Amino acid sequence: MTLLKQIRNSEQTVDSELHDFQSLKEFYLKMNNEKAFEIKSVSINDLTDWKFDEKNNFVHNSGRFFSIKKVNFSGEESGILLQNEIGTLGLVSCIVNDILYFLIQFKKEPGNIVSAQLSPTLQATLSNQNQVHGGRLPRFIESFTDIKKDSFLTNEPLPEQGYRYWRKFNLNSIVLDEYFKESNEFKWMTLGQIYKFSEIDNSINSCLRSVLSLISNLESKKIKKDTKIIINKYKQKFQNKSSLEDSVDKFLNSDKNELFFETSLDKFHIKGISINIEEREVKNWNQPIVYDPYLEEYMQLIIKNEDNIFMVLKAHSEPGYEFGFTFGPTSIVKGKKEKIESNNLIKKFSQYGNVQLIKKIQMSEEGARFYHTSVDHTFYEIQTTIKKFELEDFEIFSLKDVNDINKEGLLSMEGRSVLFFLNTIYNNKNK
Repeated sequence: MTLLKQIRNSEQTVDSELHDFQSLKEFYLKMNNEKAFEIKSVSINDLTDWKFDEKNNFVHNSGRFFSIKKVNFSGEESGILLQNEIGTLGLVSCIVNDILYFLIQFKKEPGNIVSAQLSPTLQATLSNQNQVHGGRLPRFIESFTDIKKDSFLTNEPLPEQGYRYWRKFNLNSIVLDEYFKESNEFKWMTLGQIYKFSEIDNSINSCLRSVLSLISNLESKKIKKDTKIIINKYKQKFQNKSSLEDSVDKFLNSDKNELFFETSLDKFHIKGISINIEEREVKNWNQPIVYDPYLEEYMQLIIKNEDNIFMVLKAHSEPGYEFGFTFGPTSIVKGKKEKIESNNLIKKFSQYGNVQLIKKIQMSEEGARFYHTSVDHTFYEIQTTIKKFELEDFEIFSLKDVNDINKEGLLSMEGRSVLFFLNTIYNNKNK
């Protein structure tokens, strides 16, 4: 049986021979009812092993992990995380009776709204992998470092958020292994079971959504010529608009004891937290964390033409992207202005047919770097034959195009989250 068929079997299996969905849900609720960890707010100046260096950037004493620097974007100054290393977001998979399973970790992170979220098998920075923190090695690290190249189903460096990270990529990897008995906070799950968890707010972390957005790419062909032309157009349009600079100390808000960045383009905080988690490689630590209460919604417009699905994507120009932009959701809402723009977009498309809200899903960003950041994913559908329109920075792509763009590393983290949920909504029937 082909891998594609085994993926389809996985999508269609909600109660498997390994676990029925109800038992997985009960395990999730049990994990979240247990005492998880202690989180305390700490002044940014009182974080152990963190400091403003001689260039007034906020750094770790080891010189590793990440630092917070200034970014200049089209004349606007803000802050950004610099992490000159590629981490790994890795899923171990296996096939049992022609069904593809994934080893999911119910992982606790300090910034999670709930205690534990469904997460990749491995979620580790290079500093974690090199044990800079002084703790034990992350579990299953050998599954991604000591294997043959042909054991990878996919292994793609994909970009992180362009307003939060400077040219940051993580390897999004899926490896195929033999079945083995699970333990502790790990469970073998089908795609159908993971998709079913999308009905539970804030249950699936963004790293898992990112990796599983690549499932459709497993048999992807080379990118189409006209799609390459579109990509090159935006590369030329958005190049060289940002630069990395020193001195973020001037953004220190002494009243709130945090870094506070606010421009006409963006607004967020860096606050300090102290954490105690018993189950982790390191049980006690403190760190800076991104606090972004302004992020509200990822709006995605979907065009249906008979059985074909198209996505209306926007080329988002953000300071941290290597090529100056990535394609992402139709609209990212961070306040009243963007909400008005989002509503106006829906009105524009209404001239081509009836636009309907078909799904709203609330999920949060990754809890190791983002504190209590929960975002509504809203999906609007329009039945129309339109395949092109004149609207600056917006493009209509087939799902095949989007999958190819994803593999090229030009689909944003937000775009991958939306693509993942499209799979849960349509369950791949139209691919």
